[in-house]
Amino acid sequence: RKDSTVCTKMGDRKRRASGGQPTLSEDAGLIRGIYMHDDTLALISKLYKLIDKNGDGSLTREDFEVFDHRQGRKELLKWNELRDKFDFDGDGHITPEEFRQGFKSFALSKPALLGSLPPPTTALDTWLDEIEGRLNVATRELCEELYTWMSS
Repeated sequence: RKDSTVCTKMGDRKRRASGGQPTLSEDAGLIRGIYMHDDTLALISKLYKLIDKNGDGSLTREDFEVFDHRQGRKELLKWNELRDKFDFDGDGHITPEEFRQGFKSFALSKPALLGSLPPPTTALDTWLDEIEGRLNVATRELCEELYTWMSS
């Protein structure tokens, strides 16, 4: 896998410099390089298109504006929360890449995901495979939660 190769090279470089295995908090590059399975990416993409009501390829406040004022207030609160978690550059637009990265970051921040991971003293590829598997499961669960929340 291409991503795994990148991660391994970054990990090797970090390991040589520090004398040990990198941890997630020590090497943000590892997080960006963690591979998401095709079915997970497809689910994220489908959810993104569902939320992108005007079909312009970017999630914005306009996608959450509705004519019913009572419903509109609730929708704008959803936009504000989504923007806070996914709009990394703060430009008021959530791109597909930000949406994917937001899911990855959010999934990795869940304590249950990382709680029982073996220490990073195991082989880096084995450690990354374990993280990738858990990340993909957590991301799919988060997609389902977001879909349910957006539908409420």
